[in-house]
Order: sequence, then structure tokens, then C-alpha cells
Amino acid sequence: MRSVSLRAWAVSAVALALAGAGVTSLAAGSAVTSLPRMAVAAGILAAYTALVALVVTPRAERTWARCLLWGGLVPALVATVTLLLVSAESGLSAGLLCSLPWLLGALPVCLGGRWLPALPSLSKLWRPSRS
Repeated sequence: MRSVSLRAWAVSAVALALAGAGVTSLAAGSAVTSLPRMAVAAGILAAYTALVALVVTPRAERTWARCLLWGGLVPALVATVTLLLVSAESGLSAGLLCSLPWLLGALPVCLGGRWLPALPSLSKLWRPSRS
């Protein structure tokens, strides 16, 4: 269980970093960045991060609690950091509003995680053929 958790969290953190870099480059090239657009981007990033984390875990080992733990941990950590940073500058209510897309984006994926497909094991894909 521990190795599955670490794999899910590591893969979701890498996916978040790569997708976040793409969103950052798009936002840097835009003349106008609106708050609703950024909230939608945060929700999509959270859902994508949770989805990637759950797809790399074995389907047979997924329970409701494990789906929330594996898929929701990285978005929850990002939401917590967002809450702390925004609250320090703009107050608690603004911090809660800014962290909400991270939590709401990952929640549907985590709740439906038991029915998501799983990637095949790499050991099954790389077995030498016996011909």
C-alpha cells in the first residue's frame, strides 16, 4: 500500500508541475488574465492531477478512502498552500475562495475513482516473449 501511495503522489505531483508550467506559459502570453479563468484552470488542474494519480494505481486496491487519499492529497496540499498565501495578503475569506477550486476540482474524480480504468503494469508490458 505504501509504494502505491508514493507512486500515486509522485506521479500526480509531476503531472501538476508539467500542466502548471503549461498554464503559466499560456497566462504569461495573455494580455488579460481574469479571476474566473484562473479558477477554472485551477479546477481543471486539480481534476487532472487526481485523475493521473488514480489511473496509475491498481483498480482492485481502490476504495473510497484510498481514492480520496491517493487522488486528493496533492490538490489538497495546493489548496492549503493557496489558502495560507492568499490569506496572508488578502484575508481569510479571499483565501478560502481561492483554495476552493482546488478542492472542488478533485472531488468528483476522487469520488468516481473506483470506476476509472487502470494503466497496465509495466512488468506485464515488458516481459520478454518466449518464442
